[in-house]
Amino acid sequence: MGRIKAHPITKEDFDKLLEAAMKERSKWWKPRKKTYSARGQRVQQYIIAMCLAFGSGMRISEIFGLTKKQRYVYTKKNGPEEERNVDRIITSNIPPLTYDCFEERFIYLKRRKNGKSGRVLLPNKIFRQAKIPQDVLKRKLPLKVSYRSTQKWFTQLCADVLKKHSTFHQLRHGFITHALTKTKLEIHEVQQLAGHSRMDTTGLYLHAIPNDMADKYEEGF
Repeated sequence: MGRIKAHPITKEDFDKLLEAAMKERSKWWKPRKKTYSARGQRVQQYIIAMCLAFGSGMRISEIFGLTKKQRYVYTKKNGPEEERNVDRIITSNIPPLTYDCFEERFIYLKRRKNGKSGRVLLPNKIFRQAKIPQDVLKRKLPLKVSYRSTQKWFTQLCADVLKKHSTFHQLRHGFITHALTKTKLEIHEVQQLAGHSRMDTTGLYLHAIPNDMADKYEEGF
């Protein structure tokens, strides 16, 4: 059997998912202690991860951190035949997101997937929608839940709310598509926020909106 295709997340989907997640969180509120139970605290962290992925376009590795060694063959263009293919090992060391990375309107990422630093937008509006104030973010970052449990929880949330299969990574895809189609950001600006090394990678997200392109074309005639 082939892999099940993941359902892309739109802003409308995200709003439904966030509403359901907030309802789940509210079940675990302890009024006397004025705090959430342990389960509620976990859901709170899942929601923070959701908001960062859709609101900022952050990869899950940029939220939770990643240390990974990969082996690959580097091919030299010149030199003796026996020296052209060289085994190399590269180490990805992405630190988890901490609150000291937060700026007034941006989040500074010390290291992204491409090994470079960069800035993403701080989704203040989405955090307000999720009723997560700055002091909560300060206490909760870096997140204590695992990225695997976050992925599993989100996929189940999509199945329950949207009745479709989706993955946590689709939140990032949703951010890029929404930024390209529903905001005034230029493609090179979205490329920078997404951390893509090539603009044609960002441009791939435009294929999902043929109706929008048709509408714009017809408006010119």
